Amino acid sequence: MAQKPKPLRALVPIPAGTDLTTDFLAAAESLATNPAVAAFSIDVNKDSGIIKTKAVGHAGQAFTQALLGPGLTSTTTFVPSGADASAKRAARDSNIVTLSKTLKQTEIADTLNVSQSLVSMVLRREGVR
Repeated sequence: MAQKPKPLRALVPIPAGTDLTTDFLAAAESLATNPAVAAFSIDVNKDSGIIKTKAVGHAGQAFTQALLGPGLTSTTTFVPSGADASAKRAARDSNIVTLSKTLKQTEIADTLNVSQSLVSMVLRREGVR
C-alpha cells in the first residue's frame, strides 16, 4: 500500500504582524533550532516588510518561504526524488522551464537553490530564451 505524503509545514512561524524585528527574530530562531535544516539564509526588504527565508535540508531539499504580512506566506518546496542523477537533472530542468513563465532568472535560482547561470544555460538549451 502506498504511503500518504506528509503534509508540508511552514519553515518559520507565520508573522504576527507586530513588527519586522519580531518576525525576523522568530524566523531566525525557528530555522536555527530546526534539526532538519542544514543551512539557511534570511533576506529582509525593509521597504516592503517582506522577509524571505531560504533553507536547505540534509537530503538536498530546498525550501523558500516569503513572509508577506500578517497571516500571509508564500512557500516553494523542492524535494529531490530517490531517482538517479539524470532523472533529478531532468526534473530540475523541467521546474526551471515552468518557473520561467512567471519568474525572473534570479528568482528561479533563489527558489530552486541553484545559480542564475545554470538557469540561463537550461533555458537556452531548452530553447525558452
